[in-house]
Amino acid sequence: MAGKNDEMKTVLGETSKIQGEMEVSHGISINGYFKGKLKSKGKILVGKNGRVEADVEAEEIVNAGFIDGEVYAKKKLIIHNEGEVDGSIKTSKLVLEKGGKINGRVDMGRNDKSRETQKIEGQKKEEEKIKKNNE
Repeated sequence: MAGKNDEMKTVLGETSKIQGEMEVSHGISINGYFKGKLKSKGKILVGKNGRVEADVEAEEIVNAGFIDGEVYAKKKLIIHNEGEVDGSIKTSKLVLEKGGKINGRVDMGRNDKSRETQKIEGQKKEEEKIKKNNE
């Protein structure tokens, strides 16, 4: 069920071209061209004719078009079979359909700790375990 912020209250049509910064508290559908910075508290939908050259941030992003920039999908990023992302991606869940393309780095952020911190904590736990067994 779609949430209140997912409603597509803003629609950028196929012949539209916008450049600048846009922040909305609801969903936005892009079927035209957008360049700049785009942020939504809801869902961003890039249609198959949509072209976005921007840093993009939203709860959920669905891409059937082209995105060139930093992509941050807090909950989920879906790239459909004709979709393409050219840039860094940060998301907790990624769905990549067959034919969808990613050209860049993907960070699934299993948590905020660095690998080095996790390694050190793991070593400490192992040392504590050995020490406890030797007592």
